[in-house]
Amino acid sequence: MTDPRESALIVPVPEAEGLVGPWRERFDDSARTGVPAHLTLLYPFLPPEDVTPADLEQLAALFASVAATPYALVAVRRFSRGVLYLAPEPDGFLRELTNRLWALYPHRPPYGGAYKEVIPHLTVAQQSDHSVLDRVEAKVAPGLPIAAHASEAWLMLQDEVGRWRAGHRFPLGRNGT
Repeated sequence: MTDPRESALIVPVPEAEGLVGPWRERFDDSARTGVPAHLTLLYPFLPPEDVTPADLEQLAALFASVAATPYALVAVRRFSRGVLYLAPEPDGFLRELTNRLWALYPHRPPYGGAYKEVIPHLTVAQQSDHSVLDRVEAKVAPGLPIAAHASEAWLMLQDEVGRWRAGHRFPLGRNGT
């Protein structure tokens, strides 16, 4: 039997927790399993048992080469599949990081290759009932913009019961600023 555990590379967004935390707990499964408010860089990444010390060194070097970056969560938007999210600006550094990670791990495309374009976002709610998304949006939108600072990336690891934890934290900008 194959191990169903997963991993992901994210930029945590603690600045958004106060606004989106309660909504994520209700309407985003990842929040209920331990994933903080975040911007996804690469998911799915390697199965946790396949992450090697060489991978960790390679990731540390990549993240250290990228400047820590201020940004803001500026708008509430939606994906057609029932996802309400916050859009970061600027988002070019996130797109670049995702592309660089994908270049290092070409067999691990973002979201398994499901989408033609990867759009940086912070998921607030996933719900097929659009009236629920309307209500959440009405509560979240007045709290924007949220000033934030990307200072580290996390390798999130899923355990045998489906809970997530930050397995490794990589500072940004050690060699990039």
